[in-house]
Amino acid sequence: MGDREFLEADDVESVQLSQESQLSAVSTNLSQDLSQGSADLDTALASSKNRTVDKKKKKKSKRDKRCSSQDNEKVCDGNEAGDCDNSGSIKSSKRSSKSSKVKSEKSDTSEKKHRKHSSRRPDPEGGNPAQPDTNGIIEYERIINSTDPLFSDLELDLTDDAKQEANRPRRPPRQSRAGLSGGIFIPCTQLGINSNTMIKFAIIGTELQNIFQVSQRLESDTAGLNRRIQLLEEDLERSEERLQSATEKLEEASKAADESERGRKVLESRSLADDERLDGLEAQLKEAKYIAEDAERKYDEAARKLAITEVDLERAEARLEAAEAKIIELEEELKVVGNNMKSLEISEQEASQREDSYEETIRDLTQRLKDAECRAEFAEREVISLQKSKERMEDELEQSREQNAALRMEMDQCINDLENL
Repeated sequence: MGDREFLEADDVESVQLSQESQLSAVSTNLSQDLSQGSADLDTALASSKNRTVDKKKKKKSKRDKRCSSQDNEKVCDGNEAGDCDNSGSIKSSKRSSKSSKVKSEKSDTSEKKHRKHSSRRPDPEGGNPAQPDTNGIIEYERIINSTDPLFSDLELDLTDDAKQEANRPRRPPRQSRAGLSGGIFIPCTQLGINSNTMIKFAIIGTELQNIFQVSQRLESDTAGLNRRIQLLEEDLERSEERLQSATEKLEEASKAADESERGRKVLESRSLADDERLDGLEAQLKEAKYIAEDAERKYDEAARKLAITEVDLERAEARLEAAEAKIIELEEELKVVGNNMKSLEISEQEASQREDSYEETIRDLTQRLKDAECRAEFAEREVISLQKSKERMEDELEQSREQNAALRMEMDQCINDLENL
């Protein structure tokens, strides 16, 4: 019994592992189905949008035709028929080109949206699923369609179990995954059900659960898409109302443009007259500029001369101030010189008196000088005679000195002779 329970536990674990592998394969199949369903929904939405866009294009084309016809009629009612035809054709061509551009842009945007919706393949939870695993699908089909037992190596032979019981190591019992999750564990052998049928039942149950969940998600997605469609229809109605108001405004603008054309022509005629006036005024302005330039030139020359004269005047004023200072100094010096002249006149009188007295004294002195000269001549004669006598006496003195020296020599020799004795 223990061996059977151990084998049954192993069988249950293997069954659970196989269930997990089969569930992954089933999930890939369901994701493909969901992606197809979402693609179908996207195509349906794109077709509805294209229809609404086509309706809008038709309405716009009709309105453009009406506006162009009304503009042509209004423009041609004027005085200048040729200009009106040209302007009307130009406006109609511009509006037709604008409408064609708008239509092409809207068709491009619708194609881009259709491409975006068609390229999206969201999974049931909202994300983009990965690529389906073909190997898992093939393995799933092989297991479902095969008649062979899954666990062919499990043959319950009591003799083999008895032989291998001694050699097989014992291991502690463990809880199954069904026991951990709170499920009821029923061995397959007690119910008399094959393992393949159990696996198939489990797979079918999981598929049914997944299909139910997917159906609920698809219902919620369809409800959301219906809401989006309603919102888009409301937006379409609003945009149509805006389009109507825009067309009305366009008509008003076209009327204003016609009035502005007429005003432009009037203004052009006025501008021609103004141009002629401007030409005359420009000629006068040139003459006035020439006269003003000549006056400015003369003014510059006069200002330059005035500046030069001001500089010369400043220099002359400085010289005048210096000359006045010198005159004051000279007047003071003149006063001093006058005082000196007066003092010199007084001193001259005194000097003339002194001169008379000095002449008398000079006369006396010259007489005395003559007397002194006579005396000097006599004294010179005496000096000459005295010099001669002096020379004679000096000769005599030298002779006496020589004799004295000779006598001293003799005395010294006599003393030496005496000492030698």
